[in-house]
Amino acid sequence: DADADTSITADTDDRIDFKVGGSDIIHIANGAVSIGSTDSNPFSFTGTTNPVAINATGTNQGSQLSLAGTGTGAVAINLGNDSIRRGGIFALDGSHLTFATNNGNSGNSLTERMRIKSAGDISIQQNTSGFGNITSFGTVTLADDASVQFASGTHCGGANHIYVYETGTGSNCV
Repeated sequence: DADADTSITADTDDRIDFKVGGSDIIHIANGAVSIGSTDSNPFSFTGTTNPVAINATGTNQGSQLSLAGTGTGAVAINLGNDSIRRGGIFALDGSHLTFATNNGNSGNSLTERMRIKSAGDISIQQNTSGFGNITSFGTVTLADDASVQFASGTHCGGANHIYVYETGTGSNCV
C-alpha cells in the first residue's frame, strides 16, 4: 500500500487486525471475528465460542449480512451443533422463505414448518398430511394464555371463521 494506510497486523494483543484506508475493519482473536468493532459478542449472549459479529460504524448506520446463491440455487442458514441440525431458514427458488425444525432432535433431517410465499401468503404445517393456508385449521398462540384459531366449517353461521380463545373463558367467534 503506497500510503501505508492499509495493513494486516498481528501485534502483542494476540489479535489479527485488518486495516483499510486507515481504519480498523476486521479483528480476529481467539476464534472470534468482529467486523466494524472489536466486540464479537455485542449482545453478551452467554455460552458461546467463536462468535462472528458485524457492527455498523458511524451514526445511524445499518449493517448487512448477504448470502447469495447462483441461478435458482437456494440460500440456507442451518442452526444446530456438531451432531444435531436443529433447524433452518431457507430462501428458495420462487422467492419463498421457509422455516424448518428437527422433529426428533437428532441427526440432520429437517421438516418444513412454515412457508412465506413470495405473494405474502403464509402456510403453517398442521400435521403429517401437509400444509394448510393460514386461513384453515391451525392455532396461533398469543401471550397471556390466549390463542387465535383459524378454521373452516359451518360454525358461527358462516363457512369460515376465526376463534379468539382465552383459557378459562372459552372461545368467541369473530
